Amino acid sequence: MRLAVKIVNARGHVADVDIAAARLAGFGDAELIEIVLHVALNTLTNYVNEVAGTEIDFPAVPAARRAA
Repeated sequence: MRLAVKIVNARGHVADVDIAAARLAGFGDAELIEIVLHVALNTLTNYVNEVAGTEIDFPAVPAARRAA
């Protein structure tokens, strides 16, 4: 999740140290690509739903606050 959040916040421009941290956590090339793909897919579907004006049919869930 840390890498996914950094990808979103940095709009894909993550630092080498972020990739290194993910690798130290045990993620290999395939998993890193999968993380990027999930971020991209979520971004794409969010944009499509915004453009299409998709009606939300479930209660809103408040965003979790990050621990300091």
